[in-house]
Amino acid sequence: ALVHFPIGLLVVAGMLDLTAATFGRTQRSPAAKTCLWLGLLGALAASGSGWLYAEVNPPGRLLEETLFYHRWLGVAAAGTAAMSWLLYLISRGGERPGPRRSSRVCLFACLVVISVGGHLGGEMVYGEDFLGEPIQGVLALLGASADQPVAAEADPAADATPGAAERQVADPSADQGDVGGAAAAALARASEGAALFADHVLPVFVARCYECHGEQKQKGGLRLDRADGGLFGDAGLIVPGAPDDSALVQAISLPADDLDIMPAKGDPLSAEEIDAIRRWVALGAPMPGA
Repeated sequence: ALVHFPIGLLVVAGMLDLTAATFGRTQRSPAAKTCLWLGLLGALAASGSGWLYAEVNPPGRLLEETLFYHRWLGVAAAGTAAMSWLLYLISRGGERPGPRRSSRVCLFACLVVISVGGHLGGEMVYGEDFLGEPIQGVLALLGASADQPVAAEADPAADATPGAAERQVADPSADQGDVGGAAAAALARASEGAALFADHVLPVFVARCYECHGEQKQKGGLRLDRADGGLFGDAGLIVPGAPDDSALVQAISLPADDLDIMPAKGDPLSAEEIDAIRRWVALGAPMPGA
């Protein structure tokens, strides 16, 4: 209510101003003035509270840049709304054409800023494709996706983790028993890690993580339902073989009263669940299948 209601008020004010300008009216209607004034107050409250909320509950380091622009666009929206109101006062109720036109320009600029800032906010909450995915679903229902290439089915026995090829060791002559000690140890670790993931780690991801980091929503830009969903790489959320250096393990191991503990909702993970994830990461974090 604090965020979206002021947006609606400012949009209505802009529509009324556009209508007035279309018909050559110099005076801003009482409805437009009321919507602009209330929308301005709401925008100031929304940008201020949003700024503070991000300090308490940041969306994650993968979205630091998006948060930066979202914050400042919120401030810019409140600023342009305030400038529109001030210029209207200077125009003496629309009698002075210069400030009157500038007031309308500021209001329309405010709506553009709100649109961009709101889109970035949606990306932080629902993921980067939150607009495109529903459209693609509709097109698929209409048969428009028939010409799209179909992704090859993943081999359930394959390790889809980025860098898996470097972590797994396979000897072509393994079926003949000619496997060195190091290779055999590596294969045993990979097999143990894969079984641990399937039996203990994946169920935790499904039950406790997918709500915020799954197909429908990717808070912090992180997906746990895909091997390429941001777990590995530059983000360093998982460092294969090094659980103490993995941000994911650190986050689930925080004290229950820590604001950064994961999962953010519900009870903390049990000691057994945390230990299973730690051992899985220590074994190289294999993720069999896609």
